[in-house]
Amino acid sequence: MRQMAKIAIHLIPLAILIGLLSCGRTSGSATTGDASPVSYEEAIARLDYVIAERPAIARQKRARIDTLQNRVAHAASPLQRFDALEALFNEYRSYSMDTMLMLARRCVREARDAGADSLMWSATIMEAEGLKGMGDYSGALEVLGRIPPRWRKTFRPRILNRYGSIYYSLADYASSPEEAAANRAILESYRDTLIAESTPRSSSYWLNSAEKHRSNGEPAAGLADIDSIERFVPGTTDPGILAYLRARCLEDLGRIEEAKLNYAVAAEYDLRQSVRKYEALQELARILSAEGDDRHAYTYIMCAINDIHQSNARSRIQRISGYLPIVTSAYTEAQQKSSQNKTAMLLLVSALSAALIAALIYIYRKNTRLSHERQTLHEKNVELEQLRNRLSLANQSLEESAKIKEQYLGYLFNLCSDYIGSIDRYRLQLSQRLKAGKVKDIDALLASPLGTEHLQSFFKKFDSIFLDIFPDFIDKINGLLEDGYELRPRPGELLSPELRIYALVRLGINDSTQIAAFLHYSPQTVYNYRFRVRSHSRIPREDFPKAVRSL
Repeated sequence: MRQMAKIAIHLIPLAILIGLLSCGRTSGSATTGDASPVSYEEAIARLDYVIAERPAIARQKRARIDTLQNRVAHAASPLQRFDALEALFNEYRSYSMDTMLMLARRCVREARDAGADSLMWSATIMEAEGLKGMGDYSGALEVLGRIPPRWRKTFRPRILNRYGSIYYSLADYASSPEEAAANRAILESYRDTLIAESTPRSSSYWLNSAEKHRSNGEPAAGLADIDSIERFVPGTTDPGILAYLRARCLEDLGRIEEAKLNYAVAAEYDLRQSVRKYEALQELARILSAEGDDRHAYTYIMCAINDIHQSNARSRIQRISGYLPIVTSAYTEAQQKSSQNKTAMLLLVSALSAALIAALIYIYRKNTRLSHERQTLHEKNVELEQLRNRLSLANQSLEESAKIKEQYLGYLFNLCSDYIGSIDRYRLQLSQRLKAGKVKDIDALLASPLGTEHLQSFFKKFDSIFLDIFPDFIDKINGLLEDGYELRPRPGELLSPELRIYALVRLGINDSTQIAAFLHYSPQTVYNYRFRVRSHSRIPREDFPKAVRSL
């Protein structure tokens, strides 16, 4: 029963096995579905999206392969290992031909080691499939010829499919028309046998019938067979296979737009299934190239060439070479567009360069003018800062002068008050003596040194007030005099006569007569004091009074 189940599983129609999106596809998750897109534009958009997503789809495929390889590595017996290797073989179908052949030969060895003849000859058919995928048709025929008659009867549908697939390729790649005709006749013989031995109204029956009608120049009958599959046995056939066969029939009928739509659907399904050995995409590229859509044609044919190269499908290399004019045409067009774009870009760059140079000159002049204005503004700011500093110093000086004047006024009021008080006391003394009739006492009072006492008291207050306002006056004026000659007050005094004279000079009284009157000295005495001090000045004598006033 197990053997019969395997035969049923591998009862794949000839159309699948001869490379028409061939070789028993895996049951991966297809998102295309069995319904065609609404329009050709939508189908092309979906196909372009799938091509862009190929790396992600390849990662999913690789994950499935890794899972199966893990099953092989952990198989506990040859039979379990055979089952895992067979599943891995099916995963590599239409994906990597050399790996598929290697796995088929491993299956042969595992079946031989297990002593399972049925599995060994089943694996031999798998080996023939791998050899055919690698382009070794004679090797594939030789392997099939080794199968004993007993097992040839058991695996008859699979063997017929293998022979049909091989002769399909031999007819397609024949070196002469005679050889092609001979191989095609053998192919038709195997196809007729498959149709005759298939269950009526089965998917295998309709697919082989559709391919027979199409190859015999009856595409309308082929379309009817495909429609029969969808009517009588829906869901039993790969939707990519149906879309591809329908596209070929439609193209033969001249319904190119419908053919392009179905080629796009089939190609999308192939790529979503990580199939690398396909024809739908390259057939679509051929039609688009003929219509002048070189951009899509180039993209699709390069995708197909890349997949054929990665799958090591040597049987497809010769066929794909016929599509190289698409690549050449697209490359030539791209070169022409590139040349035109380069010329346009050169003109654009030249214009932009001229505009840039003009802008740089304009900016340079603006910057030069701005720099000059900035320098002028800086100089003005420096002047303003200097004026501000001078104004600040002037304000500070005015504030100090105002404070000094306030102090002068306060001291003046105190002096006047003291002097008025002294005069008032002197008047009272005179009044008392007059009332008492003491005339002699009045004369004695008038002759008393009261005026001298008042004068000395005035000098002390003046000295105290002056030093309070100018506490460092003595040190500063001595700084104007020679070393060894310094003005110091005598014990009990605050200022000496010389210091007091120049204190008045500091207060702005420079006239010797006024100074003499203020201090009750003779003018000559004041002159002598001033002359003696100036004679020991460090600076020119005529500049000494001015220097004192600035202390």
